[in-house]
Amino acid sequence: MTQPAKPKFLTADEVAQLVYSTVRPLVEKVRVLEATALKSAGIYESGVAYCEHDVTTHSGSLWECVRSHTAGESFDFAAWKLIVKKGKDGKDLRKHESR
Repeated sequence: MTQPAKPKFLTADEVAQLVYSTVRPLVEKVRVLEATALKSAGIYESGVAYCEHDVTTHSGSLWECVRSHTAGESFDFAAWKLIVKKGKDGKDLRKHESR
């Protein structure tokens, strides 16, 4: 009768290499996603330092910072990319209900 083959056990170095080769690409993907994620910076204010990918509201629209800068008195449109344009104000339905 033949004996079954003995299972091959990995050494600690082999396990470490396997884990490293599996996790490394995932860590890189997370780094890229975090570096390009939009970050809320609240309502636009002059004097505030904005970084790339900061998102702020200005005049009812939503803007993404495309160039790190400190905001001046006027809105520097060249430093921002429009994400959502302000829409028309709607009517408040509650004022017009006749029930």
